[in-house]
Amino acid sequence: MQYRVSIKNSLISLGLFLLTIGNNKFINDHYGSLVEYIGLIIILFKIVWESKNTKTLYKRFPLVLCLMALLSVGALISGLARSTKLGLIATSIALIVLSTLSDSLLSSNRKIRSAAKAIISGCIMSGIIGILTKTFGIIWDPEDAIIGFQSLNGFQHKNYCAGIWLSAYILYYVYLLREHKLNSRKARLKLFGILIFILLSGSKGILVLWIAFMLCINFDKILLIRKRQRKLVLLLLIVIAVGAGLYIYNNILHNIVTYAYRMEGLTAVIKYLSSNPKRLLTGMSDIAYANTGLGYTYNMRNFLGWQASVEMAYVNILIKNGLLGIFAYGIIFTRYFKRIPKENKENAKITTTLIIVMLLSGMTETFIASIHYVFGPVLYCLVNSSIRHQNLPVSINIRSNENGIKSSNIRCDNNI
Repeated sequence: MQYRVSIKNSLISLGLFLLTIGNNKFINDHYGSLVEYIGLIIILFKIVWESKNTKTLYKRFPLVLCLMALLSVGALISGLARSTKLGLIATSIALIVLSTLSDSLLSSNRKIRSAAKAIISGCIMSGIIGILTKTFGIIWDPEDAIIGFQSLNGFQHKNYCAGIWLSAYILYYVYLLREHKLNSRKARLKLFGILIFILLSGSKGILVLWIAFMLCINFDKILLIRKRQRKLVLLLLIVIAVGAGLYIYNNILHNIVTYAYRMEGLTAVIKYLSSNPKRLLTGMSDIAYANTGLGYTYNMRNFLGWQASVEMAYVNILIKNGLLGIFAYGIIFTRYFKRIPKENKENAKITTTLIIVMLLSGMTETFIASIHYVFGPVLYCLVNSSIRHQNLPVSINIRSNENGIKSSNIRCDNNI
């Protein structure tokens, strides 16, 4: 029995490992998205199987059906080829499964630790493949890199690389926080090691997300300060936050060409859609996924202008699904906020932090609107599991010994 449980739980690690190395440049160039899709299929199978066993699938079927309708309308009414329509609908269904049914996937500390190890193992394997195939990706770029040069660890892009490392960092941090091991020297060294790889990637956007995560997850420490001093500290933090925000905008974001392209893309999409009510409602997937042989990014930048980048999640949602898509994601995240644990302060802090980081990530990459990168699927599963973590079932077994004395055994399913 123990052996079967072990194999069953290892599916999570296998799926995340394959999803991670599926983002490797060499693998992607030679095998396309095959490895990535195998990893996703394993993860989705595990989610659907467990949600069926816990009756979650049946309870949330109306919600799943509603979200499927909202995210599929644009593809269904477009003039795209049938195979392209089916692909868009399939990715939407996968994203809905990840965002609504993944309560059990990372519901225990052991599973969270295993997930972090799987992603780190995938990063190590990607690095080895990169070294062997000369696609490791070391770039000397004093202007764009954070510390003078970039190391992509064999991944396709610096933001994907940094997003994968940040996923591992968040998983490991949450595990250590719940296990009350954050103060150990060994734990801090591991977290610092992962942070080094985030810095090496050269992604300023992901670094901002890391800062946001650390500020939010540690915000409760202000409550430990005396009441007389608390207002002063809060005021000081607000001043610092506003000052830092202005500095980041004026000296970092404003001067980053790629971020200027993102803002240009957002402006161009809103300007075009506002003049076309039908497309504003259902999106412009027929343009984005037209059969030009050159893909989504080329199609959109060719249509909107080459200064307009479409890498921002909110731009991506408007393009694929229009306002119906924005409404669908609004339902998903509103539901998250409403379900934030009230009784368990630790889980409330973790869940709130994850939601904030996910929403902020939409300003840099398509993570929350895509199933292709590790960050989005991992955080969807983790936020759902964090919400579930407060209501884990408790079983009480009462038995009598040979003397007739009853004893009880109380077990919480936290570590299953």
